[in-house]
Amino acid sequence: MEKGEGGARGEDVAVAEEDSRGMALSRMSPVSLRDVFLEQQREIRNAEDRVMQLQCTYNEEKVRMQKVTEEYNLLKAETERNNQRLIEVTEETLQLQKEFQGLCREIEDLNCSKLHLSSQMRLLKQEYGQVKYCFATEGEDFEIALKALEGANAEIEDYNRTWGECELVRELKSRADEFTTSLKPPQGGGGEAAGGASIGAWMTSRPA
Repeated sequence: MEKGEGGARGEDVAVAEEDSRGMALSRMSPVSLRDVFLEQQREIRNAEDRVMQLQCTYNEEKVRMQKVTEEYNLLKAETERNNQRLIEVTEETLQLQKEFQGLCREIEDLNCSKLHLSSQMRLLKQEYGQVKYCFATEGEDFEIALKALEGANAEIEDYNRTWGECELVRELKSRADEFTTSLKPPQGGGGEAAGGASIGAWMTSRPA
């Protein structure tokens, strides 16, 4: 109710102001009315100029807003591309981390293999030293055995030579016995002919 009364009171005040303004204008002289009219025209022109300025400012702000919107859209698209690239780089980084971890495990395996090979190399060097020492010792034994073999060969040659001489002596003794037997006179006649034949056979069979 109070609200309605306030609105009515405001309308009454506005009507009263209009009436008072109309009464004031009716009391003015033509010159004063002209001045008031000119002043109102100036105010109207100023208002129009202000409206034009505001319109120009609005158009400029609208153009600037369009540019800002375009730049925003470009930046938004670039941000989306960068985000996509960031996702791809992140995936590549994770893949590289997996590969790096695999390489680290391979390096650890290689280091373990290196230690194992180093221990085996030390053992092989020790075995090589032992084999080298044994080979040197066996080489000396081989030289001794070779000299012993040469001595044995010389002894065998001497034995063969002696054996050959013994064989020759036995053969000569056997032939001498045969010759002696052939020189004995036979019981029946013809001893000289038989003895001559035996001597001829012994002479032809005698070794040179």
